[in-house]
Amino acid sequence: MKKTTIFLIVSAILLAGCGVQTAVSTEVPPVYNILGEWEYTLTATDGNTYDSGKITFTGTSNQGKWTQLNFYEIEYSGTFTVTGDLVSLTGDGIWQGNITDATHMNGTWQNNEASGKWTAVKR
Repeated sequence: MKKTTIFLIVSAILLAGCGVQTAVSTEVPPVYNILGEWEYTLTATDGNTYDSGKITFTGTSNQGKWTQLNFYEIEYSGTFTVTGDLVSLTGDGIWQGNITDATHMNGTWQNNEASGKWTAVKR
């Protein structure tokens, strides 16, 4: 009887372990690290330059904060995320885009006043 009880306890422990699954991350790591300073240009839908200046990314390679200083000397800030080669900035507006290589990225932007395309080059 004692051997049967021990056998049942050991079996129950082993079977309980069979149902445990390890979580698999579905997050795609960044292809490029965008941390540092970039020069950017926002072009409105009419083709004219809407804004330009410097944007600085801090944090980790996949998320963090950005600070933008435009040609009017006005500073904006927000957060960013990077998944693979996709970049997203949120703050006073929304920028979505692609990191094309280690020193270039581009995409579309919009705020409450206007929208268009953007480009950025790492300094």
